[in-house]
Amino acid sequence: HGLSAGLGMAIGGQSKGFENRVLVVVGDGELHEGSNWEAIMYAGHKKVGNLCVLVDKNERAQMGSTDAACSIDPLVSKFEAFNFDTYELDGHNELAIINTIKSTQESVRPVAIICNTVKGKGISFMEGDNLWHYRTPKGEDFKTAIQELSNK
Repeated sequence: HGLSAGLGMAIGGQSKGFENRVLVVVGDGELHEGSNWEAIMYAGHKKVGNLCVLVDKNERAQMGSTDAACSIDPLVSKFEAFNFDTYELDGHNELAIINTIKSTQESVRPVAIICNTVKGKGISFMEGDNLWHYRTPKGEDFKTAIQELSNK
């Protein structure tokens, strides 16, 4: 329920005259939950411009692909339909994410940034493997992961 909580923080900040911005990170699997769409609908309707939603779109949920449960595509069109300023980019490009957040700072509408990612990117034994959705690397796996990321 992070998106609903973040929306509440954004509205609270607006009502107090704060110039804060609330960033909420959600996974695409998480968007199968109806409470997120209720928050998205409300934020767009009320033009909560200090809310920025970053979607980690790796096409994975706990038990498999997001499409196996229920496709959420076309995600950009859905956010746009709910009155969000919407951007789609490479979620592994930190500079693009930072620049998009900065460039939308003054938006009067809520912002959605769809970050296309690959689960476990850059780690040979994790990349694209859904088992790592809920596992933590330990021992040799941890050392290998750090080594592979350090070489990038």
